[in-house]
Amino acid sequence: MMMKDVVVKNINNYFNLLGGTNCRDIPEFNEVVTECYIVFDKCLNGFKITKTSNFYFYFNKALSRNFFKEYRKEVTYTTIGMNNAELFNNDFRVHEYGYSTDLLIETWRFSDVEKRIINSKLNKQTSEKFLSENPDITNNQYTVIIKNIKDKLIKIQQDDNEIFE
Repeated sequence: MMMKDVVVKNINNYFNLLGGTNCRDIPEFNEVVTECYIVFDKCLNGFKITKTSNFYFYFNKALSRNFFKEYRKEVTYTTIGMNNAELFNNDFRVHEYGYSTDLLIETWRFSDVEKRIINSKLNKQTSEKFLSENPDITNNQYTVIIKNIKDKLIKIQQDDNEIFE
C-alpha cells in the first residue's frame, strides 16, 4: 500500500507527458500498471540494502526513468512517422526533451546551406563569425536564406497547428 502513491504519481506523469504529444497509441491503464510491477520486481532484485539506502526513492527513480524512456521512444517514433523512417540515424543528437534537432532538420528537408546556417544559430554563432568561416556565402545571401528558413518554420508550425485543431 505504501508504494501506491509512487505508482500513481508516475502513471499520472506518464499520461500527462503523452497527452501533450500527437501520440495516437496511448497505453491502457492496466498495461501501465503491469509495467510498474515489472519495474518493481527489477528493483527488488537490484536494490542494495545499506544504512542510507531508501527503497521508495530507488523505486520512484526507476519508474520515472522507465516512463521517460518510453515517452522518448513514442515521441521519436511519432516524429519520424511511417513515411520518414528511412531518415532515421542512430547518430543523431537526442536532447533532454526527447527530440533531435538533426532529425527534424533532415525530416523537413532543408538545403545544405540552410542546415549550416541553422546549426550556426543553434550554436549561438554570430552572423559575422559564420560569414568569415563560410566565404562561399555573401551577406545578402545569408539574409535571404535566414528569411527562407523562418518562412519554412512558420509554415511547418502552421501545418502542425492545423493537424491538432
